[in-house]
Amino acid sequence: MDKLLLIENIKRYSAKLGFADFGIIPLGKYSKDRERLEKMIFENRAGNMHYLSNNMSLREDPKLLLEGACSAMIFIVSYQNITLQESSLPQIAKYSYGIDYHYVIKERLSQLCDYIKHDNPQFIYRIFTDSAPIFERSMAVKAGLGFIGKNTMFISRSSGIHNLIGVVVSNLESPYKFEDIEDVTTSSICGDCKKCLENCPTGALISPFVIDAKKCISYNTIENRKEERVGYTHNRVFGCDICIDVCPWSKKSIGVIWDELRPLKLENGQLITSLSCNDWNNMTSGYFKRNFRSSPLLRAGLKKIQAVLIEQIKYEKSK
Repeated sequence: MDKLLLIENIKRYSAKLGFADFGIIPLGKYSKDRERLEKMIFENRAGNMHYLSNNMSLREDPKLLLEGACSAMIFIVSYQNITLQESSLPQIAKYSYGIDYHYVIKERLSQLCDYIKHDNPQFIYRIFTDSAPIFERSMAVKAGLGFIGKNTMFISRSSGIHNLIGVVVSNLESPYKFEDIEDVTTSSICGDCKKCLENCPTGALISPFVIDAKKCISYNTIENRKEERVGYTHNRVFGCDICIDVCPWSKKSIGVIWDELRPLKLENGQLITSLSCNDWNNMTSGYFKRNFRSSPLLRAGLKKIQAVLIEQIKYEKSK
């Protein structure tokens, strides 16, 4: 099949599956991204995420992820929900309202890869979504799907900032060139806007495109496993959307398409977005395991969430 025709078919089928956008690029080296990551680690801005220093060769050269790989297909998923939490409730990141996106995106991409393989039996691939040592955001930029904002988030030109990324590394040839992006600032269209930096309550965004994870609420409520005491997280108990929500591109969201990403309904009929302080504090480990076994919140665990919440309550009482 003609390359361009195959890619057009893939684009149509991906849209049918509910992906907001699609692009394909030949694989190349991500040396500048590696340098930026190594600088972050060297400057002690990665916190306890020691895994970031692993597999640097794979991060730099994704061809090493699959023998015979020559391209990456990039898929964008919108997750902005209409149903939002009341501001007085303990806040969880919007991407975590529904089923863990890792499972959902991989399942859809598996369907897509089966579709490709049906007429292309020689097709080999690996599917990733925030699950491998690759620079997904830079891949999306190189594919022409968007740019990196000053808050370090990927922003889609078609669906705004509330999006997730899925990647398929394969032996499918791309008709396009590998564009070498000198610096994230060269592709950004943030202009003079600094709303994300000005509104980050902990100063984690120390300068445009530069983040100190140790100060980041998302890091401290999810990734920071060694220290239960995380300080005041501004009523956030799992993740943080502040620098995303204040971004002007948040208004461009096309809304969530997949039902799996809509707010989970718990066994008592309550939505995950309506959980109060009492609900969290009185929750048992058994209830949590039953209701959150397929939720992103499982990554932090109930003990961590309750510990973070206790600190928020203490702070509020001390004011």
